[in-house]
Amino acid sequence: MKISLFSLAMAALLFSSTLPAIAQDASTSAIAVPGATSWKSPDKLKEKLAAEIMKRLTGTNAEQIQAFLKNDTNRRLVLMYHLASSEVGNQEGYKNHNQSLTQQVQNKKNEISRLEQEVKSKSGSEKKNAEYRLSNARKDLQVMQAESKHPIDLGKCEKVLKAILADAEWMEQIAFSGEMHRFARVVEIISSIAASDANALRKGVERDTTTAIALEYSRNGSRTVKAVERAGYFLKYWRQGRLNTV
Repeated sequence: MKISLFSLAMAALLFSSTLPAIAQDASTSAIAVPGATSWKSPDKLKEKLAAEIMKRLTGTNAEQIQAFLKNDTNRRLVLMYHLASSEVGNQEGYKNHNQSLTQQVQNKKNEISRLEQEVKSKSGSEKKNAEYRLSNARKDLQVMQAESKHPIDLGKCEKVLKAILADAEWMEQIAFSGEMHRFARVVEIISSIAASDANALRKGVERDTTTAIALEYSRNGSRTVKAVERAGYFLKYWRQGRLNTV
């Protein structure tokens, strides 16, 4: 488990200066997986998860935290807290992404207007060339407009969201595989890849590949369709035994 004792202690102490004298029985107490609605308000979800962590901790010394983390439910709580915290910190990133997306759409519309005028003013092979570029530009615009603004409504990805949050190993992979960016965006990309490939989430190399691509494309602001295409390439050639095992 990659969660540091210090990180957990800070999470627990963030909302309270005192710990309850007696913790709940973490071995039997279950937690509900927060659905799409909860992730619309990551700040509130973060507070709720912190409160649950507080109830389950008996203290914050190394021994007590190690005992706490032996329980799978507790580990999942901490991982969800980490993801919610990350999502709270990425609201500005989503805003910038949306502004960039809006500008890209406008630029493409301007390009289409110029190409329409070029088609009218040309003839012969030049006209055909302009028509070809215009056709491609219109296709590009359709793809851009199909991209949702972010953070998206995770209700569209509820099945994948719940599968991730029910799996501590998968959450840990997402939370700690380098710097974490835009959890909702990661879920969206994974869900889109899975929609195009029924086996993309099969545990092992396929799920690892899908997750790695989602993490990378959530960081660089690329379009979802590009991530799906990239995943398709790697998954296809992995299955054909044509990729290096690394």
